[in-house]
Amino acid sequence: MSFQECELAILRQAVDENENQAKKKIANSDDVKNMISIVEDFSKRADEIVIADDEEYYDSDRDYFESLTVKDLRDIAKTLGIKSSGLKKKELITALVTSSDEK
Repeated sequence: MSFQECELAILRQAVDENENQAKKKIANSDDVKNMISIVEDFSKRADEIVIADDEEYYDSDRDYFESLTVKDLRDIAKTLGIKSSGLKKKELITALVTSSDEK
């Protein structure tokens, strides 16, 4: 291996290590942890709904959102970029349902 090839290998290794550290930092960030927590929470609720009774299901987005707390509705709205300050529960649900209908 020539001197230049050795330098290049060392440089590649340093870049790889730097990228790995950056990925770990992002994966361990508070934002990512919060997103994972929200997804896990909704996933658990969905499992509970399915497990609770095979015949019990939500036939619309509105029914699902009705079962959530205002805090959860605001978290979803924030995640989707929907302004939620000052909105009451029914208004939040309408905003979320309207948003999901548009997609």
